[in-house]
Amino acid sequence: LQEANAYKSNFLTIVSHELRTPLTAIIAFADILLAAAPNDDTAAIAREVKDNARSLLSMINNVIDAAKLEAGRYQLHYASVDLVDLVLEVERVMHPLAERKGVRLSSLVEPDVPVIQSDPDALHKILANLVGNAVKFTDAPGRVRVHALRGADGATVVLEVGDTGI
Repeated sequence: LQEANAYKSNFLTIVSHELRTPLTAIIAFADILLAAAPNDDTAAIAREVKDNARSLLSMINNVIDAAKLEAGRYQLHYASVDLVDLVLEVERVMHPLAERKGVRLSSLVEPDVPVIQSDPDALHKILANLVGNAVKFTDAPGRVRVHALRGADGATVVLEVGDTGI
């Protein structure tokens, strides 16, 4: 069973890596088309292609990470993380999706929240996933809010994602 699981994980990793190459090319071509777009309609289509290709690339990266987790090969790389930067980046990425759905996305990082030690990429993926799900399951004119604050013990940091969806 462990051997079959290892084969499955390796297969997922190989296939996922093979899918990343053409997706990266699609994103690059969408950027070129966007830069040379003769009109707003073409620019809108190029943006849509780029956004969807990035979304698919993100899903593929998640599959790779899941395969690494199952195989016990996922490693965390700790660094200083400023939650203001992290939360603003996730908000910037998710804002167009929320806007298209008519959902208001907001965030607040309390002033006393310190810089933390964490894996910035892993933390970004987790927060983006939570916010993405909150937006996906919230209908207009709903709200999604990201809040970073110190924990009740004063030694921890809490990242909350709240929404008015189901």
